[in-house]
Amino acid sequence: MLRTTGATLASGLVLGGATGLGGAQEAYRVVQDGNCTPLVPLQGDVPVEEFYTYNAPKTHYSGTGDIVALQDPHASRLFLYTGPDGVTSLVFVHGMAQREDPVGGGSASFVIKGVPPSAEWAVRDDDYGSVMTTSPEGEQILNTQLDQWDIEETQMTVNWTWGTGNTDGAVLKNLADLDAIVIENSFNEDTPLYGKKYTGKVDRWEALTGDMADPQAVPLEMGVPITIEPGSC
Repeated sequence: MLRTTGATLASGLVLGGATGLGGAQEAYRVVQDGNCTPLVPLQGDVPVEEFYTYNAPKTHYSGTGDIVALQDPHASRLFLYTGPDGVTSLVFVHGMAQREDPVGGGSASFVIKGVPPSAEWAVRDDDYGSVMTTSPEGEQILNTQLDQWDIEETQMTVNWTWGTGNTDGAVLKNLADLDAIVIENSFNEDTPLYGKKYTGKVDRWEALTGDMADPQAVPLEMGVPITIEPGSC
């Protein structure tokens, strides 16, 4: 179950302080346009790659693991995830993996600056090149990814576009030596890939925080940079 706060972060929303298991978890915050909210990592019992489960089975190029419970077909979401090994990762997921009555779709473009040296891009959705897939009618189809990735040592630029019933996203694993990550963002018509194949639109950009079973969805203002960093509000 997800709870949505009633105001955008950019309008000055400040939630309660971040506390982790046993009070030992490091505090994080997200800041947008001078306004701050605690970003409490969601606690999971599987590694983040399994939680996301990209490209399994091989014909589903979407996040199909437990992350489905946190997806929304009309939203782009980000959150911190701490697995059983204590490693905290930054997770991005756009859209929702649906096989029945699919809806949604959209385009997003992020420039992510300040990637810490310890971190790795453990999931890139999509980043499969070209693959042969089989349609429901048994026809062999060559699929070539549209998403564009430019990964440097401390920065990544990615352009995503996804259709109905699918996701795009990424996982930046291990924020142990995080200083500050800045995310410049654009959506829909303001992105390079909008209209290249898909014309669906993202309605909301949200940060999830709190408890895995009942996280809060904090609205973010699309098009305004955010900073994710250690610390409290």
